[in-house]
Amino acid sequence: MTRQRRATTPQASALPCLVMIPGTLCDARIFARQRRVLRGLADVRMIGYEDRAPTRDWAGDLLAQLPQHFSVVGFSLGGLWALELLRQAPQRVERIAMVASNAQGASIAGLVVEDVARFRARRSGAPRQARLFPPRTPASAPCGTGP
Repeated sequence: MTRQRRATTPQASALPCLVMIPGTLCDARIFARQRRVLRGLADVRMIGYEDRAPTRDWAGDLLAQLPQHFSVVGFSLGGLWALELLRQAPQRVERIAMVASNAQGASIAGLVVEDVARFRARRSGAPRQARLFPPRTPASAPCGTGP
């Protein structure tokens, strides 16, 4: 028996549509529990990167497959994609939720620090830079001085 894939074309549903976009190196499994809980309450559409062709207009291609109105949840990188959907089609996005994501672009100061770190890494090698800037975690910090 072959397993048929559900069509990804826009369909009208009596239920509100909820689009869930995972983060980098994640797939739909990250939202599996939410999908089970929302069954019968929402038309949950799980977006997987493996199903998406790499195009210049990833968000536009996705919008062409979604209903006229939808809500979107994005985890990490998925949150940035959710923002892009909102930017391209604000009249279609009813609600947006970003989980562990950043709604702001990179700051000038952050970009300068990254550029300096990249320059140093090229000059002296990444392993040396890693030794110069060890991660500061609660486990490595003295008690009461967390990150």
